Amino acid sequence: MAATTKAADLRTRLDLLLSERVMLIAKQAVAAGRATDEYPGYVALLSANAADLQMVFAVAFGNTAASGVGDALQRVNTDLVGYTIGLVTHKNDQVNAAQAHLDTSSEPLLVQELSSASGILSTTIEPLLAREVSLIEQLLADVAAQSFSRLYADLHTAYAAPMALGDLLAVSIAKKFPDKFPGDPAARAATWRASLSTSLQEHAYLTTLATDAQAAGRSTEAIAAAEALTTSAGAVGAAVADLYGAATGQQAAQLWTALDVLVVGYAASPAGTTKASIVESIGLEFETVWKLPTQAMADQLTATLIAVDDQLARSNDKLAGDDRAAATGMQPIAEELVSGASVQS
Repeated sequence: MAATTKAADLRTRLDLLLSERVMLIAKQAVAAGRATDEYPGYVALLSANAADLQMVFAVAFGNTAASGVGDALQRVNTDLVGYTIGLVTHKNDQVNAAQAHLDTSSEPLLVQELSSASGILSTTIEPLLAREVSLIEQLLADVAAQSFSRLYADLHTAYAAPMALGDLLAVSIAKKFPDKFPGDPAARAATWRASLSTSLQEHAYLTTLATDAQAAGRSTEAIAAAEALTTSAGAVGAAVADLYGAATGQQAAQLWTALDVLVVGYAASPAGTTKASIVESIGLEFETVWKLPTQAMADQLTATLIAVDDQLARSNDKLAGDDRAAATGMQPIAEELVSGASVQS
């Protein structure tokens, strides 16, 4: 199946990591804005994400070229973190310095390194990166202003933006190295897989943003996050509909909405239910809708509830890693759904 080729693997992996990077930038900003000790964990995850991207590029381009891309990406990340701190501490000089360094140094360097490694014209890469950085800067401004309704809308837009670069790179790499990445990353099935995978990852990270707000009693933010989760559940349903049809897609949206209610409810009142009951009830629905094994769903949900427990206990040294584990746990679910669709077709 075209969804499971090496080329499709590459596209999905690039899209996931590039979009996750935006989510991690947002999470470190939210933590910085609240001056909580969640902050170092998410900054560390941002570096881990860059290292993971460098490993993907190393397989395609070799270690030297990948190292150049990785270094440039870390520099952009450093500037965005500095930009964040300047915003939330109202230090305009720091904001302006980070902005200037982004515009004149780190961002152009990343364009140059990506172009050199991939063979894609810098004039093609530059506007994609420029749009991405501009969208990130907007969501960082939302965080600083505590404009939560705007934040979640802008976060969704910024999260989706890097997929254009990921898709472009995947097509170029697969064409340049067909022996390493056989298949067509632009095939419809590969597009389905990437769309479903990134939608599920986004939902996972939005879930823990919502539970964090709920656990801490930040009601205004919790309302905005809940609305974003509902929208995200619809996006998951739309991605499932592409694989299984409109009726099943609608069921998927309803399933994830029901799951969100349970998980956010657990964050609000952990004594009111048990993790085991949540896992069992949703696992049964998952099996009924798709006739697929429930273990991946149970594992992901358990990982999410572990992250929620971290939030409730203020175990912030563990939170970022457990948050990423919950998001990563969405990928086996995506793979099961893609595999199940191929069996049914």
